[in-house]
Amino acid sequence: MNRAALRTLIILAFLSVSGIIATQLYWVKKSLDLQDDQFNHRVHVALNNVANKLISNTNRGIEIETLNRISNNYYTIDFSAPVIVRNIEEYLITEFRNQSLLEPFEYALFDCTTDTLIFGKYIYTLDLQNIEHIQFHTPKDENYYLGILFPRKKSYFTDDWTILAVFSIVFIIVLLFFSFSIITILKQKQVGEIKNDFVNNMTHEFKTPIATIGIASDVLMRKDISNFPDKIFHYAKIISEENIRLKGQVETALQVALTDAKKIQLKKEEIDIHEIILHNVSNFEVRAQERQGHIQTNLEATNSKIIGDKVHITNILHNLLDNALKYCDKTPEILIKTTNKGRNIEIAVQDNGKGIADSNLNHVFEKFYRVSSGNRHDVKGFGIGLFYVKNMIIMHKGSISLKSKLGVGTTFYINLPIKK
Repeated sequence: MNRAALRTLIILAFLSVSGIIATQLYWVKKSLDLQDDQFNHRVHVALNNVANKLISNTNRGIEIETLNRISNNYYTIDFSAPVIVRNIEEYLITEFRNQSLLEPFEYALFDCTTDTLIFGKYIYTLDLQNIEHIQFHTPKDENYYLGILFPRKKSYFTDDWTILAVFSIVFIIVLLFFSFSIITILKQKQVGEIKNDFVNNMTHEFKTPIATIGIASDVLMRKDISNFPDKIFHYAKIISEENIRLKGQVETALQVALTDAKKIQLKKEEIDIHEIILHNVSNFEVRAQERQGHIQTNLEATNSKIIGDKVHITNILHNLLDNALKYCDKTPEILIKTTNKGRNIEIAVQDNGKGIADSNLNHVFEKFYRVSSGNRHDVKGFGIGLFYVKNMIIMHKGSISLKSKLGVGTTFYINLPIKK
């Protein structure tokens, strides 16, 4: 699947999930709004019936001016007439029960002129047997309003919100699983691309020595070659060198496979980092001088002894020096510096090579990763050297970091615990 198709699939999938969630939220909201409207309608019917009973039971006509919904759980009735409080309570309980409004409520009678409370009560249960027989008459010729509050109305739809919460959690889990799946697909695609690059690079790396060995073998099989012993030695030497090169490439791939499988067994012993550095420098000095370059050392650490595997520590420095030369497009200038920091020895390998872009810094230690250079193969390698380096350093209880700037160079910092 190409990138455009995968991107389109991801976008459509996200839009589908988002649409499902939005639709679910919309219908849940509509359901809650409908139930709220039903609640409001039942309250209005009940209060209108209460008002009508008050009108029919009084000698003076009660003027019902307005029935208001002040908030989602508070209602008022404005009227003008003497009122018997006991009747109000009885009527409210009866009508609320008739309308299946079984929530506790609070009612209060207020003076419209002063907005002061005349009488109020909280009703816990809609039971006519528990009505207090209080005879309270309002003064004559005054305007009053009755307030009815449902204090638990906020939790009236608790079950519905619980359902919404459950659906929301389920959708969040689905969304997280979907996101995880997409991320996994993208990583697998990236791994697939990296492996393809690795196979292409490995094929390219193997083709050159195989072709060279093939040419040298063809020359050695010529009948007249026995008359030229110098040529026999020359071509035999080429075959030997290319064979060593192939062996080294295979060994590198096998080492990484063992590292990845956690099967490498370290043969730890007391070793001197300075000796290993000087040994590697002597091996690479010739390559640097061929390009008019230099490898300098500044070994300031007073304690350079560590407990580690000599072979793998040597390979670590070998990889870093090899990269410093391979990725330098000018006269190579390399500096190796050591210092003691607490209980560690820090090894800094500084070069003046091409440098690494910020976007690639977090990936250079990944297996098979190579900084893209198009289809050019001017720098040989499989992209597994730094992966091996980091894993070996971790196995030695150490750490590695780097600083780099494009066109200026790169510095690797290795910290290893010194011998106690």
